[in-house]
Amino acid sequence: METAVVRNGPQAYKTATLWFFGDRETGEIKRRALSVQSWNAKKGAGGYDFTEKASSWSCENDEIDELLVFLSGELGEPGIYRKVDPDGSLVAVIRKVQAGEAELRTAATLRPDLAQVAAYRDLLGSRANRVRAPAS
Repeated sequence: METAVVRNGPQAYKTATLWFFGDRETGEIKRRALSVQSWNAKKGAGGYDFTEKASSWSCENDEIDELLVFLSGELGEPGIYRKVDPDGSLVAVIRKVQAGEAELRTAATLRPDLAQVAAYRDLLGSRANRVRAPAS
């Protein structure tokens, strides 16, 4: 069993635990399970109410691998991620840059919030091409 504290904040305590089940004699792992849990802080008393989970979620075996692939693909590089409106002008600009219809520095003049991205393009190198518009 391996556990990571995902959040230890004033309003909630969250953990992710990876369980391993198997043959104690051979050491073969027969099953894995991932559980993610959250507990609310006690109101006015300090600490957390571990008697009742606020929420929990789990997956097993191949589902864990699918989740890992998803997270690695979507958040594969360290950095700042920003949710954008799929119908907004920022997505339209990103799509033009992806299609080669606009340069990132030129696009930044149209959208001031892209200026920071353009300023870091040289630092990012090929990773700058990973900026993706949401699927339409």
